[in-house]
Order: sequence, then C-alpha cells, then structure tokens
Amino acid sequence: MTESGAGWRQQKKNATRDRIRSSALRLFQEHGYEATTVEQISAAAGVSHMTFFRYFPSKEDVALSDSFDPLICSLLEQTPQDQPLMQRIRTALEQGLEQMYSANRDALLAQNDLIVSTPALRDRLWSDQVATQEVILRALSGGQDDVHHSVQTRVTVATCLSAASMAVLMWVENGGTPELPELLEQAFDALTNLASAPSPEPSASPAPSVDVQENLHQHQADDRQHEGDMHDQGLAKETQHREDQARTRGHHGPGGERNHLVGRK
Repeated sequence: MTESGAGWRQQKKNATRDRIRSSALRLFQEHGYEATTVEQISAAAGVSHMTFFRYFPSKEDVALSDSFDPLICSLLEQTPQDQPLMQRIRTALEQGLEQMYSANRDALLAQNDLIVSTPALRDRLWSDQVATQEVILRALSGGQDDVHHSVQTRVTVATCLSAASMAVLMWVENGGTPELPELLEQAFDALTNLASAPSPEPSASPAPSVDVQENLHQHQADDRQHEGDMHDQGLAKETQHREDQARTRGHHGPGGERNHLVGRK
C-alpha cells in the first residue's frame, strides 16, 4: 500500500471513530448515560454493533474517550528540554486543554459534566489519570518504556495533572464559569507558588522575660549565701573542736601526770 493510501485509510478510521464518539455523547445528553445502549450508538453513527467494539471496548470507553493523551505528548515534545520540568508539563497541559476548549467548548463541558455526574465514569477517572501519567513519562523519555524515572519526576508529573484536573472539575461544578483557561492559569500559578515557597526555619527559643531573669538571679544569690553559711558553720565547728582538744591536753598532759605521783614513796 502506498503512503497516500495508508494515510487515507487512517483518516477514514479517525472519521469513523469521531462519528461514533459524537453520536454517543449526543445520546448520553438526550437520554442519559445508563439509558443509552451500544446498539443505539451504533445505529446513530451508521456502523454495525461489531464495528463499535473495534473502536471502543465498552460504553464507558466511548464516554471517556478524547484526543488528550496524544495531543499532550506532541506538545510536550515541542517544549525546550532545558526548561524546568514543571514548566514543560504546564505548557503542554495548558496548550492542549486550550486547543480542545477552543475547538468545541460546549462539547468539552458537556462531556466532563457527564463524567463527573455519572458514578461509573467518575470511578474511572483515577485509573485514566494514572495511564496519562505513564504516557507523559514515556514522552519525556523519548518513547522508551523501560526508563526508571526518579521520584521527583513522577511526583512532578502527577502534581501537574492533579492541578489541571482540579481546574477542569471547578469549571464543570461552576457551570462553565470562570472559563477553563483562566482556571488553568490560577491552578498552575498556585502550584508554582507552592513549589517555590521557602521552607520555614525552625523558630528560636524565646528569650526569658525580665521577671524570669530576676528570679534566676535571686536563686543564684540565695545559693551562694547558703554555700557561704555552710562554709562558716564548718569553720566554727572545726575551731571549737581544736579548742576542746587543747583543753583536754592541758588537763591530762605531762604536768598533770607528775601531780598524781607526788607523795608516792
């Protein structure tokens, strides 16, 4: 098959996929997600039941489908590699969501409103976001799957996606106001400010108050006075002990002994 023939075939596939997806989203809005069947979607898109499943594994997949992942990867590859990682991811996410917003704002709002309001679809958001993280990590490593990314890289990717998801969620919950580009800018500005905020320094112990210092000085003076009194008492006892010993020697010394012997024959 020639290159032009292969390109035409891919365009036809893309057109069929887009037709199935747009028909499904229209029916979901008209009849509700639970009430809409795969058969109804296939009939509205003009394809067979089996053709539907060649493009989408389930009804959930067609409700959640978009061109977000390949668009983000393409935009990420265009960002300067010498830029900080957070800035590269922010640029790709903002540009990608703004392109989807500009292409069909109302359809984007309706699809995300459907996802948020449908428990079965909302439960898929976390697993889909993890899959998008892996897609971005693969794009950062040049399409290689076996690269072991650092914890910092993984946390940066996950945090940026969370900021973008929060902006979309607020946009949906507020009925489309403020507009999505404005909320995206606010979310990423908040994330940037948080990342650049200096770490708090440990607080120094407060200096003792004047009253505490005076009490401390008084205690120290009392201790010195007590030590002086104990010293004086010790000297007094020692002096008294020496005086007692001197008197004892004067009474029982050599002279005393001669007095006892006088008169003995």
